[in-house]
Amino acid sequence: MIVGEYFPGDDNNHVQWIQHDCYGEALAMIGKWCRNRYLSSVRDLDIPTLIRNKALSLPMNGFDHRTLQLFHDFLAASFRFYNAEDLQPKLPFPGEDEEKRIKSMWFSYLEIELERFSTEHKGIVKNVMEAVCYSNPNPIGIRAEDKLAHIVINDGRYDFLSAEKKKLWAP
Repeated sequence: MIVGEYFPGDDNNHVQWIQHDCYGEALAMIGKWCRNRYLSSVRDLDIPTLIRNKALSLPMNGFDHRTLQLFHDFLAASFRFYNAEDLQPKLPFPGEDEEKRIKSMWFSYLEIELERFSTEHKGIVKNVMEAVCYSNPNPIGIRAEDKLAHIVINDGRYDFLSAEKKKLWAP
């Protein structure tokens, strides 16, 4: 995860560093969630695919993180944007329990947002799986990463992202 400002006022470094520190867990969660959804669909529809065999054998905690970094970072920014008030430290002061609270909120939000994306955007699960299974420099993976970025920056809930970030990451 790249710690930085994704929208005006995105300056809660405490939360950004918590998200940074659990980046691997969040990526594994995204990968596992999408893999389970993908494999369930393929099984239910009885459709053989090239991704199926790769997805079955690929560890969801051992893929090239860069394939989903932009997708993750945009989701992480949306978490901070939509939960800014709840992310303020609770008295007495931040500590271990505060980090657990934020991490729990982040993972709950992530699961809800993945569900929303898969309901509202055709192909999100397939694009995540293609990005993970065919990582850069494979053209399939590159195309999937571009599609994920395109979906996020064109989703109305992500209008808050600064134009600079949209251009920099998803031209």
